Amino acid sequence: MSPLRNSRKSGLKISYGNLRSSDNSTVVTAARSAGSGTLQGSLSATAVNGVATFANLSHNVANTINLSFSSSGLTNATSANIVVSPAAFTQLQLLVPGETAAPGSASGKTGTPSAQIVGTGFGVTVNAVDAYWNLVNTVTDTVGLTSSDTSATLPAAAALAAGTANLTVYFNANGSFTLTATDLSNGSKSPSTSPAITVSGAQFTAATGGGAIPADGASPAPSPL
Repeated sequence: MSPLRNSRKSGLKISYGNLRSSDNSTVVTAARSAGSGTLQGSLSATAVNGVATFANLSHNVANTINLSFSSSGLTNATSANIVVSPAAFTQLQLLVPGETAAPGSASGKTGTPSAQIVGTGFGVTVNAVDAYWNLVNTVTDTVGLTSSDTSATLPAAAALAAGTANLTVYFNANGSFTLTATDLSNGSKSPSTSPAITVSGAQFTAATGGGAIPADGASPAPSPL
């Protein structure tokens, strides 16, 4: 399913497995059991002729889940595993140090960018994702990076492998700069711009160890004036 959007039915049965077709009042609640992500839609349904129908359940995180159905005083029922696949590729996702992918969330990621040092390389990740920020691992488009730091050293354009690319960037100026990932193969895909990344010069570190050498202990002895 891509992502899960489906109708589910839960039949109400007596202890011998027969349908209680006279039941028109039992309320059944659905919940995600295995997997991750939030089950969406109308999560409760009232039985009609012994069958509770869930017409608009959806799940926006691509992974393997199952559903649990419960009702007060009744034994729970659990569905078989359901594989939720990514939807169509619609946009790029750029992750910089300090950020982590979070499919199904509003922004698709968590965390804040880590500060960087002038002239020190750091890795970024570019993902091909669907509208819900799930990785689409069949995409091989070529992507490129640009930066608001016009002096930055940027990697050459690269093809995504299994929907992702890991690239190295160097900022070469002090300040606060952004990076933008663009799909060079298909301009209809939305680019992704990072939050501002703070960049500072390398910090001076005092030398440690060693000691002073007295003049009368120098070898050879210093020449007299």
